[in-house]
Amino acid sequence: RKMASMNPSVLHALRVLLSPTSEEQMRAATQLLIAERSRPGAWKTLRYIVTLQMPEHDVLAQDSSLREAATWFALSSYEAALCLHWPMQAEDSAMLKEDLYGLAMEQLHDGRRRPKNTYRKCEQLVARIGRLEWPHGDSTFIQNVLSLLADSERRPLGGRLLRAVAEEFDPSAPLTFSDSKESTATALIPLWPAVWSAISEALGAEIASPASAADEVHPTAGDS
Repeated sequence: RKMASMNPSVLHALRVLLSPTSEEQMRAATQLLIAERSRPGAWKTLRYIVTLQMPEHDVLAQDSSLREAATWFALSSYEAALCLHWPMQAEDSAMLKEDLYGLAMEQLHDGRRRPKNTYRKCEQLVARIGRLEWPHGDSTFIQNVLSLLADSERRPLGGRLLRAVAEEFDPSAPLTFSDSKESTATALIPLWPAVWSAISEALGAEIASPASAADEVHPTAGDS
């Protein structure tokens, strides 16, 4: 099978954005990237970046700044797919979700292999998928997020995802990509007791944890 690689024109546009250029060049590069990420199926050509399947000789594997820019562009193409081309074929939606869920969980299993802001963007997109699919397409989404709070190792991720869900499901948020956003938020109301219970239990577990007690006695310098 032929190895995936980034479109040369897209790669050039990313390099333009990373280096000092004229306003005209910046404008042209930005327009090209916006058009490319909005193209139907564009995200599928960039899956190898999100899933870290780039070959060792690939330029992205050797240039960390370019790789970070390419990862952000890849995630923006996933975001465009959710915004402009949803719903999609079942096979495609399953693949897209697998990629984003895998990236979100990657930080638990492999450490911080990528910048934190990459994971935060991914978590935002996972929350968006939840908003698009819950409760009819994926009735277990909220419960799955809450279940992360019960696991000490996954609790930080669960907390961030829950915050992303709150922002994404908020019908008053300025960025509204779905006419059903308000009805989805309304459907959440019966779940609020379970949400508050999960949060309360997670906070109690954190307060009671040995690590938390040690931090109170010996706070780490520079912690924020």
